[in-house]
Formats: sequence, structure tokens, C-alpha cells
Amino acid sequence: MTSDPKGAETSGFFPVTVALILAGSAAFYIWGPGGFAVPAAPLTDRFGMALANIFRHGTQMHLLGNMVLIGFAGYFIETRTNALFLITLAVVAAFVGTALELYLVDDRFVGLSGIAYAMAAFALCSPKKTGLNPVWALIIAGAAVFETVHQWSEIAVFVHIGGAVTGGVFAMLGGLFGGGGPRLKPMEFKHLRYVIDIINETDEDDAAEAEEDLLESQFANMFVLLERGNVLGVTGYSPIEDTDKAVWLSWTYLAKMHRGQGLGKLMVNDLLKSLADQGARKMFISTSDYTEDGVDIYADARAFYQSLGAFEELRVPAYHSADEAKIIYGLINSEAVPARAEDFPPAKGVTFTGAPQAPESEGGAALTWKEEGIGVNGLAEVIRKAQAGGARILVTSLPQDISALAAPDLEHYGFEKVGSLADYYAVGEAQDWWTYRLK
Repeated sequence: MTSDPKGAETSGFFPVTVALILAGSAAFYIWGPGGFAVPAAPLTDRFGMALANIFRHGTQMHLLGNMVLIGFAGYFIETRTNALFLITLAVVAAFVGTALELYLVDDRFVGLSGIAYAMAAFALCSPKKTGLNPVWALIIAGAAVFETVHQWSEIAVFVHIGGAVTGGVFAMLGGLFGGGGPRLKPMEFKHLRYVIDIINETDEDDAAEAEEDLLESQFANMFVLLERGNVLGVTGYSPIEDTDKAVWLSWTYLAKMHRGQGLGKLMVNDLLKSLADQGARKMFISTSDYTEDGVDIYADARAFYQSLGAFEELRVPAYHSADEAKIIYGLINSEAVPARAEDFPPAKGVTFTGAPQAPESEGGAALTWKEEGIGVNGLAEVIRKAQAGGARILVTSLPQDISALAAPDLEHYGFEKVGSLADYYAVGEAQDWWTYRLK
């Protein structure tokens, strides 16, 4: 399986942000600049009308400044948290800013500045939660400075202060709203469409294959990275049969909007901790050198695996297609206590039984085999069948003792040993890979 390091779940939809922009814009173009008249009445009786005036704006530039701040900050907040969180932030900011300005100054203020500054402050103070990169942070900060400077003579200072403080407090107490940050949880059926969307961002073919595989396996040993109900990424593992607790890393992808924040490493490290508790000895990771329009699609993923301590063990040229190699990394679990391979007698015979399509390969055939008989049997027949079926490349992987036994025959028919996966079956027992290009 090729790996790459939405609802409350991340969907890209931000209704609260859009509603605030539409409400502010509609109020300006229906009633024009200025605010509703606030009656001469006790402070508490004026609060409601003053609160209504937050949707009114003094000038077009005033309106534009707030809409820009709300649009930029709201996108990063709402698409990575949820609508309820943003509604709570906006309501608290509106009440705090309005109360401060009304009590400390007077009621002659209008605009969504309190909410806009609360959203901007939260986004700027919580880059890991909102996925805010430095470029967007500068844009949001610049918009806030521009709005403040341009409207300085008419600015409601305590509305802005109240909003900014509210956003900062929400950011500081984010753990109370976010359940302690992203966590790895077992994958369920309700997560499937979000997981497939995330995989599809990188590779449509992988997305289709992953959906079929996940449904067939019923999400066994698969996990999603969740924050406030949002699906940020997916990972998992597949135990390797007939090995001493070795596993393959399964579908591992992180949503593009959350990359570059350390979440991929958090996700995989949590998986590795879980595997360590189960005594997993070594993880193998399959990826490729697939390029699209000159771009190495999995370059970042390979660099990510290396940052975890994985190392390239095997490269099978032309495996996935004539131009795409299969690359396998090994990641040793230093916390596991492995068992050494038992001293079994060397293999005496191997029978090659078939040549079905190789997994994730266009035109590749994988030779199947059984340890039986004396010497090497059936090799010529399976090669003939693969050739008759139009195979482009033949691949087989064998335990090192069977590989040593079959090596002379494999080489005779044109096979080449392309590498090994060390300690695959157990410590000291490798798996050798052989290929034979027919075309």
C-alpha cells in the first residue's frame, strides 16, 4: 500500500463566517452607514440596541476591513474546528466588546470589529489548531493593522480590546474546547468518506483502492487522527503473516491543510507507541517514486518516514509501472524485545505454483510458491503462463534460505536479485526480492 504522510468533521464549509459577512454587508446596503438610534435609557436597557448596532458600519472601508478579517480568520477557524465553537467565540466577543465600550465610553459605536478581532486573535494565537501558516498570519495581522490605522479617528477602542482579549483567552483555553488536542482513535464507518477525501487529495487511484480495501477489512487496525470531531488524517497497520511481529504501515495520509504542523509525526508516533505495547518488532513502509507533471508526489512522504528513523531497504525498479519503482522502508522498534530466528534446517525444495497479478502493479505478475519437494520445481511453467498473459515484469519474494536454493534457477531464467528486507521473518531471517523484466 502506498502511503503519504471533515460535519463537525473538516468539510471546507464555513457557514458562520459566511453568515457574519452576509449580515454585515446586508445591514450596510439596506440601512446605509451609521447605527440604529439608542434610546436615552438606563445602561441595561440600552445594551440590546447597542448590541444590534454591531452589524452596522460607519463607512465602506470600515465594512471592508471587518469583512476581510472575518473572512480570512473565519476560514481557518471554522473549517478546522466547527460552527458551534465559532458561534460561541463570536457571541462572547460581541457581549464583552459591547459591554466594555458601553460602560466605559458611550453607545456611539457600530461594527463587527469585536468579533473580527476575536477571530483574528484566536487564529494568530492558535496556529497549530487552525493550520495558519506564516503567510496567512501576516495577511490577517496586516488586515487588522490596516483596519485600525485607517479607522483610528472613529475606532471604538474597548470593542477592539475586548474582542482581541476574548480571542486570546479562547486560544489559551483551547484545550477546554478541543478535548486536549488531536488524538488517534479507531476508525469507524462514519469516518470513511472523510478519509477517502483526504487520500484523494494526493492520489485518486489510491483513494479508490483504499475505499475497497478498508470496506473489505472493516477498518481492522486502522485509526483516524481526530480533533473536535474533525478527521485530520488516517493511519494504521497490517500484521505480516508468518513473521515474528512484523507489520506493514497501512494507508497513511494527512489532510493537506494540516501538513507542516507536526501532526503527521504525532499521528505515526502514537501508532508506533500502540504497536510497541503489542511488542511489534519492525514496521515496513511501502511507497514509490511516482511523478505527475514532473512532480515527485511522494517526496515529502519519504522525507517524513526518514525523519521518523526509517531507512530505505529495497527499491524494485519498474514495479508499479514501467516508470514507477516500489520503495520499501524499514523502521525498527527499539523498544520491542525480538526473538531470534530459530535454527531451522535449510530448505530442500520449492515449488512455484502461479503468477497472479502483483498488488498495485500495472502488468506485473507475482510468483507464488510453496516449500515442498526437492530442488526447484514449476518455475518454467509459471514463467510461460505469465508471458502468455502479457505480463510486463515478474516479481517474487522469498525467505533467504529458499532464495539461496532457487538462486541458480532464477538467474538461469533471467531473474535478478534487487535487494532484501532485513530481519523480515525474524531477527536474522531476511526476505529476498527477485525481478525479471519481460518487456
